[in-house]
Amino acid sequence: MRFRLGLVYFSILLIFSMITFRLVQLQVLKNPTLQKFAEKQFSRTQQGHSHRLPIVDRNGKELAVNMRAASVFAHPKLVRDKYRAATILAKHLGKSTAHWKAKLNSDRSFVWIQRQIEPETAKALTRYNLDGVFIKPENTRVYPNGSFASAVIGFTDIDGNGLAGIEFGQTKELTQAEPSYPVLRDGKGNATYIGQPDAAEEAESGVALTIDRTLQYMVEEELKKSLQETKAKSVMAILMDPFTGEILAMAQQPSFDPNDAGHYPSHLFVNRLVAHRFEPGSTLKALFAAEAVDRKILTPVSEVDGHNGKLIIGKKAFREHDPSHKFSKLKLEEVIAFSSNIGAIEVAKKLGNKGMVATLKKFGLTRKTEVGLPGEVAGSLRPAARWTPLVAANAAFGQGLAFTPLQMVTAFTPFANGGYLVKPKILRSEVTSVSKDNLDLVRVLSPETADKVRTMLVGVTEHPKGSGRGARLPGVLIAGKTGTAQKYEHERGYNGGKYYSSFIGFLPASHPQLLIGVMVDEPQGAYYGSQVAVPLFREIARRGLHLMGGTPRQLATARPLVNAVPTPVRGTPPVELKEKKAGQWEMPDLRGLTVRETLDLLNDKFRNVRVKGSGYVVHQYPKAGETVQASSRLNLEFSTPG
Repeated sequence: MRFRLGLVYFSILLIFSMITFRLVQLQVLKNPTLQKFAEKQFSRTQQGHSHRLPIVDRNGKELAVNMRAASVFAHPKLVRDKYRAATILAKHLGKSTAHWKAKLNSDRSFVWIQRQIEPETAKALTRYNLDGVFIKPENTRVYPNGSFASAVIGFTDIDGNGLAGIEFGQTKELTQAEPSYPVLRDGKGNATYIGQPDAAEEAESGVALTIDRTLQYMVEEELKKSLQETKAKSVMAILMDPFTGEILAMAQQPSFDPNDAGHYPSHLFVNRLVAHRFEPGSTLKALFAAEAVDRKILTPVSEVDGHNGKLIIGKKAFREHDPSHKFSKLKLEEVIAFSSNIGAIEVAKKLGNKGMVATLKKFGLTRKTEVGLPGEVAGSLRPAARWTPLVAANAAFGQGLAFTPLQMVTAFTPFANGGYLVKPKILRSEVTSVSKDNLDLVRVLSPETADKVRTMLVGVTEHPKGSGRGARLPGVLIAGKTGTAQKYEHERGYNGGKYYSSFIGFLPASHPQLLIGVMVDEPQGAYYGSQVAVPLFREIARRGLHLMGGTPRQLATARPLVNAVPTPVRGTPPVELKEKKAGQWEMPDLRGLTVRETLDLLNDKFRNVRVKGSGYVVHQYPKAGETVQASSRLNLEFSTPG
């Protein structure tokens, strides 16, 4: 018995000794290794929710912003009183109690109740402390200007992922991650400790566009009017600084509201100015004429054969668009002014197929502009060896070739700035000081050629029979070119009766401030560029001059034409409210400001502001310079009647 008791005692002692040794081994000898295992199993680094940074225009005015919101979700198995929970949800979120009860009866472990509700509604729900129903703080993307520049800005989905436009193309630049923080979890995965967040990354400012909000708003107003008048499939416009390539406005109609994108057809999300190709029509004549002059094959007064308005190539007869144009001879400047198809074919013959293809490449029409907008496509062009005489004849006046509107507008920059092809820019971050060595600036024409072509383009609007004479503005010369192209249809060829009309021009011609391209796709009724595109151009040009700094006389000396170093565009100084003495201010010049800009400036100081219409300020009382006080009545008349 004693032996057995000793054996039991020894066995128990041995077991406790082994346990003690193991505890020492685990807790002392191998502590660092096991600590790493424990940290790996129970410690997590939780990444804070990322949020999107704002998109602003060239003057820092917000185009897309984030706002605080909250989302409601539930774990159905944890909801004890589902009827009560459903009743409360129906009271604050709408819909029926039965609807919410069906959601809470789900077999799934997680269900979204409603995404991105108002913070006030979230606070109200929180007070009920519903079992199994939780509130998650989130951000929601808001576009304060509605459909403004929607094709450029794009939109995001409910989770903040960019789906179109700048929102999609600049996702990395627009995403700001919140700092991460350590979390310690128990065996069931529940958080038992939340540590301090890591040092936050330096906040970024978002993405600034070259778009000017005031100019963009004006352009969109004019496009809406044109869309109603022409009943076209779509209407588009680009405003560009021809020296720096900055896009001041880029718009298309019809458009969509990115705040509610799900209720619009998806084809409206596409920026047709960079993602769709069109046959440019007669605007292409200016490029071939410029090349012929630059190669010294022709001069502006050189004569070409007009064939009395009819030219047969192969089995096809080419005629002038105007039956009265039966010229035996035309000067090159008249070919451009009258938009002669026969004359353009003769110019193309002198360049030859290789010369024509080289011209298109030279002016950037065979490659993407790399403007920074998603979905951009390059021009469509067949090799010179495959150009038959018929293909070359059609190409001479812009048929059988396809380019994007942005490519065509960019191709006109050399005529405005002294011979340089400038890279278009939509991002302010790309706007740098421009010099000869800058890759964004490539000389494609001599200064002398650019000057001659500019003079020929002035003839389009100033000649009594010029195709663009309807674009004239009092006191300012406009240089430009009309374009009308029949649209090709697979079943009907060029006989479908659908047209693409355009006008590309710049002003003032001697000291360009704006390069403007307008395009009307499938207008109903009148379809020539001179009939539908030119009037649209004229209104945009007229209002654009006013918004950019006043009268044509002032603009004519705003910036000299340069042959080496273009100067950047200078925006108009911001309008300020100057206080003369306590309670009295000097009335500022409000002309050109939008309703929102005007009210932002005046509402804090004046109680009696009367607004008539919408758009931009055209008349004001009291006049600029007069003394006003808080009780003064301010009458403001805007461009679009209310």
